[in-house]
Amino acid sequence: MAKKSTRKKSATKKTSKKAGKKRTAKKTPKKKATSKKPARKKSPSSKLSPKERWGTRADLGADPSAYIDALPADLHAAGKRLHKALMTSAPGVKSSIKWGMPVYEFGQGKGMSGMFASLWKGKGYLRLGLYTGAGLPDPDNLLQGEGKGHRHVRFIPGTTPWGPVEQLIKRSAVACKNAG
Repeated sequence: MAKKSTRKKSATKKTSKKAGKKRTAKKTPKKKATSKKPARKKSPSSKLSPKERWGTRADLGADPSAYIDALPADLHAAGKRLHKALMTSAPGVKSSIKWGMPVYEFGQGKGMSGMFASLWKGKGYLRLGLYTGAGLPDPDNLLQGEGKGHRHVRFIPGTTPWGPVEQLIKRSAVACKNAG
């Protein structure tokens, strides 16, 4: 007869039995199918055009002289001088108030196609916007901005040189007139 071994079973065999068992992944509960919510209805005011929603500006199309006369004392003389330079820069220039500021254009085409300049006030300066400014030579580095075509001059009375600004105005008017 064979002798029985009196040896105790080792702990490693127990763990190996556990390791041998296949673990099953925990099942995640299935998400319930949700029904789609109906599209959000637009409010009645969003169906209106901006003109219908807010109305037309009272100063739209007005003569810019009232805007220039209302400039603060330190900007008034410079505003008048810039306005005169813009109006005499090329034959056929028209000016009117659009978007609350004087806009200078040749009146050709729809939208902004005939516009070449705009003027608006800041704190202590006037900003002269030139719609064809990106294509203009600027040896005095007066033009600022990074738009596709638009650049502006921050005109500070007594600081900004007048001669180069006048040259930029004339070049911008000619470029716009030739493009249109």
